[in-house]
Amino acid sequence: MLLNALSTHIAYLLRLIPPSANTNLGPTQTLLNLGKTLISSWATWLNTISLEVNQRAGMFPHSTVETWIYNLDTLASSTQPSGGFGWGYSQPVAQESSNALVDSFKSAMVPIRDQFISEMGWLVGRRSVNAFGSGMQAVSTPSWGQAASTLMTTANNNTNEDEEL
Repeated sequence: MLLNALSTHIAYLLRLIPPSANTNLGPTQTLLNLGKTLISSWATWLNTISLEVNQRAGMFPHSTVETWIYNLDTLASSTQPSGGFGWGYSQPVAQESSNALVDSFKSAMVPIRDQFISEMGWLVGRRSVNAFGSGMQAVSTPSWGQAASTLMTTANNNTNEDEEL
């Protein structure tokens, strides 16, 4: 799936940006904009798939839905699901160090993953904690763009402080 491959690569590239980097520079700014677009694309994809399954009675193969959930679990957390596609326990992924941009990207994926499980988890027998809530709601574009903007401001302020010293 193209969105998953792109998102995995963006998360990897975000890890390479040093915390002290100026996020207004061309390549970094382009990468952050691509991340915002990917998050928005995930939300659109989720709403389209949910509409197809829950309103039009469309179906997808069990293995495909398991793979989607596994990929969303992986993108949304710092733990790697084990024991199959989305089943079993989670184990921490070896990380060199925490990166605020990666963490904010992953946290923006959490509502997408949770909404997917809430709306389509029934296809593979997986229900969310809030499965008996008030019903389905469309996923709005997560706040990664806001988080990235805040991080860019913070990074730029840190760069300016370093220059003053």
